[in-house]
Amino acid sequence: MIMALTGTVVVTTLRQQQTAVAKTNASASLRITMEALTRDLRVASPPDAVTNAITSAGPREIIFFSARGAYNETTKVMPAPTKVRYWIDPTGGCLRRTMVAAGGTPAAPTYPSDTSVRAMAGTCLSPGRYNPTTSTLFAYCGVTSGTDPCLKADGVTSTVVVPSTAEAGALGSVLSATQENQVADVRIAMQVQDAANTRVGAATTTRDVVLINRATALQGQG
Repeated sequence: MIMALTGTVVVTTLRQQQTAVAKTNASASLRITMEALTRDLRVASPPDAVTNAITSAGPREIIFFSARGAYNETTKVMPAPTKVRYWIDPTGGCLRRTMVAAGGTPAAPTYPSDTSVRAMAGTCLSPGRYNPTTSTLFAYCGVTSGTDPCLKADGVTSTVVVPSTAEAGALGSVLSATQENQVADVRIAMQVQDAANTRVGAATTTRDVVLINRATALQGQG
């Protein structure tokens, strides 16, 4: 009887420890990934006068240009934006990032197409299964006036653009090029579950990221 009770206590303790480790791992991955994504997305900026800052706006993938480089005090030139892709790997569930530096010159940068960028493996930012119970990681809204900071991309109603369930499983944009050009705020609803212990619930957070360059430009048009 005593041995049975002791065994039960040991099993319970081990499970509690495993749960605590899984929660810690998930929370750490959530924090690391969200900070990287927010830092890149906040400074999304078009590389030229005819290209959108965001070129693909999907529920589980976003491709955009990020002005993440530092201003060169010597040449007095701002480096061309980097092309960045974030997406949830459908195989392992990890959130991956691909970054492609501009070719050409800062005044006339060149980049591979979205199709070519999608062919690149990218880097898993931090271990975990991302958004295991919800399809939508990214939702989008735009600024069409200085009075409402979060309008639907087409400016019709003050709600975010949430991709439908039918669209959620596929990569690629769910917005038109015109709508993509109006996006000035991206809502990130992130879940991260420890890949080694999927019986433990995911760590979750939601964050609205204002694209400061786009928001300022679009408010100026209002």
